[in-house]
Amino acid sequence: MKFRRLLPLAALILLLSSQERVAAVENGVLLSGDENAVYLFDGSVNAFLYKPQIVFTSAHGANEWAKGELTVKSSSGRTSKVEKLLIAKGYKDRSVSQEEIAAGRAVASRSNDFAILVLAEPLPFTRPVELIKADQLSEVIKNKEAVYSIGYSSYDSTRKKDQRPRQLEAMMIDKESAKQIYDRYYSINHPNWGPRGAAYELIDIQVSHSASKGSGCDGDSGSGFFLRRGDTKIYLGPAGAHGVGIPNCGRPGYWGEFGNAFAIEPVYKHLDLIKEAEAIVQEIIERNEKAKAEAEAKAAAEKAASELKAKQEAEATAAAELKAKQEAEAAAVAATAKSRERKITCVKGKLTKKITAVKPRCPKGYKKK
Repeated sequence: MKFRRLLPLAALILLLSSQERVAAVENGVLLSGDENAVYLFDGSVNAFLYKPQIVFTSAHGANEWAKGELTVKSSSGRTSKVEKLLIAKGYKDRSVSQEEIAAGRAVASRSNDFAILVLAEPLPFTRPVELIKADQLSEVIKNKEAVYSIGYSSYDSTRKKDQRPRQLEAMMIDKESAKQIYDRYYSINHPNWGPRGAAYELIDIQVSHSASKGSGCDGDSGSGFFLRRGDTKIYLGPAGAHGVGIPNCGRPGYWGEFGNAFAIEPVYKHLDLIKEAEAIVQEIIERNEKAKAEAEAKAAAEKAASELKAKQEAEATAAAELKAKQEAEAAAVAATAKSRERKITCVKGKLTKKITAVKPRCPKGYKKK
């Protein structure tokens, strides 16, 4: 498997530590399946199928992915190997070590936390997905349009894993409201909402969760947030940048008193990377078509050669059989003719000749004895 622009990334929030390895939608609605909701590994890395061979996810954790062959799995049980991994230009992971916290340099958010997995083979895909545009956000907020996301694996404080997808429903909020929420939480100490005094990036797309409609956890990183408009999904971006005020699947297990905000990396910032992925998919398709054509041509040539050889062998066999028949017939004719031969003796003076033939005759000047 060949990876492109694989960066030496810091550990992802999913795998940051054994205490942070929690996953997927808490108290979400259990789904029978969703073609866009896909995952890697055991469900601890979520993703969104944008096109049959293009998967969106978060960038943090790519250093873990590079350790072996990647396979994307769907809720229907279909799988496809990852051909290429593309990381957004300018990606920066969070920086919250104890030293940086003590020095006041802690950064709780991630920048350009976006990655694309290009698949070797297409996964089942029936409905096209649209991408949100920056100028559409205000209308979504104004209309209080529901925002959805689907995650796998743990789904409540028991951390039970069953590999079944669950859907949460959230609401988009404006950046100003989100900033007030972040500022309140970053002024206190809390295992999920701090560290105190940390800096953060105020990303364009912010949503608020609720206990009744499900919330995201660390393991939801990479899961796609989207709008539903009829049968069409409008993709917003992957989860994983940062969030405050949600219980994080039972750890610490309660909702924050200042409300909550969850940052989503906007997909419209990465259109060039998507074009690059689409170009790679086209290369894969053309390569596969070329390989298929070559295989078909080789098979046709082998078939033609086999048929020609069979024809030649058949013709040689027929020729040999004809020759044998002709020789047999000639031998039979000769044998028949020989069985009908008579011998006579012809004399001419003191000369004598013996003639053998079917109708023997003496030469001129000779007389039959």
